[in-house]
Amino acid sequence: MTRPTIGTGIGLAFALALGCSPNTSGNGGTDGEDPSGSGSGSASASDTTNGEGSTGAATCTNADQDTQITFANQGTLVPPMELGFADILGIDVARSGTSELGTVTMPFTTTCNGPVHLWALVWDAVGGVTNENADSLYVTIDDGDEQAWIYGCVTEEGVDQRWRWLPLESWTMTQCNHIPFVVDLAPGEHTIVVRSREGGSGGIDVAAIAGVVISHDPQTDPSPFFPIPDE
Repeated sequence: MTRPTIGTGIGLAFALALGCSPNTSGNGGTDGEDPSGSGSGSASASDTTNGEGSTGAATCTNADQDTQITFANQGTLVPPMELGFADILGIDVARSGTSELGTVTMPFTTTCNGPVHLWALVWDAVGGVTNENADSLYVTIDDGDEQAWIYGCVTEEGVDQRWRWLPLESWTMTQCNHIPFVVDLAPGEHTIVVRSREGGSGGIDVAAIAGVVISHDPQTDPSPFFPIPDE
């Protein structure tokens, strides 16, 4: 069901909790049964890995030694992506009020060889897949292919205005079908580039990101790296 766009007055109050100024331009996204976007980011069933790949370096004997978090507020921003203070988290987070425009580039360094899994701390104003709700992003690792991620496909309908740690996935361009976003990387310096996909509306309804956890262990719990305070 399509939910009404949050108006500017109500959006301001909610935006204070998120830490973002209200967007009165009304640039809504395109979620729904088939949440497509107009950008170039997409994934196919074969896109289970991307990135530089291995170089024969030693793999991790203990995955924990290479598990880490990188924060959006420490990244490089390209407008209209900008930082806004999220009261719930107590830190600045990145978000763009314009569909398809604006990026944040977050650096990280691996010491071990092999595939890595990622989890992102993201904001969803309206749980579930609904129209006029910004709940998707584009993600690129190093010089790999840009992948669309519709994280609203896995947030609970009826549970609104929440920050969530979610495993990053690649959209297959079919309804809400996704595949794991697994990247095979060599040791060294790398980047995660997050680009706006849906501009959102009403200030609070933006696809905001606070940080990303990177690990060789697919069973990693990202929440201890930045616990979400009780609301």
